[in-house]
Amino acid sequence: VIVVDELGHFSIPVLSGHIGGANELALKIADVLGAVPVITTATDINNVFAIDTWAKGENLRILNPECIKLVSSKLLKGKTVHVKSSYSIGGKLPENIQINDLKDLNDYDVIITHNNDDIEKISIFARFCAHA
Repeated sequence: VIVVDELGHFSIPVLSGHIGGANELALKIADVLGAVPVITTATDINNVFAIDTWAKGENLRILNPECIKLVSSKLLKGKTVHVKSSYSIGGKLPENIQINDLKDLNDYDVIITHNNDDIEKISIFARFCAHA
């Protein structure tokens, strides 16, 4: 959902900024109208890696999106997020995103997998939900 003021001065995403693409659309609308995009998402305004935007770009399905804010909160505090991935992750990730080889699935903050056994044990971001 994007709001544009009556005079077309501001383009403001108000719902589903990352996964729904509202932030990106607000930027495009602002460009077309010559308006000012007003992006207020915490990760964007603090220039912090947004794991949900990254997951969308990698064509990953987030099993429990209600927990994205907990991962983002950890990143906004400058803490390290531990990731287990069963596939090769392309691109450069920030220093505080670490791909680990930990033994216990419960030691991970994020699990990226296509393995149904892993999904049954712990889904993407589930550790945060369990400890929130």
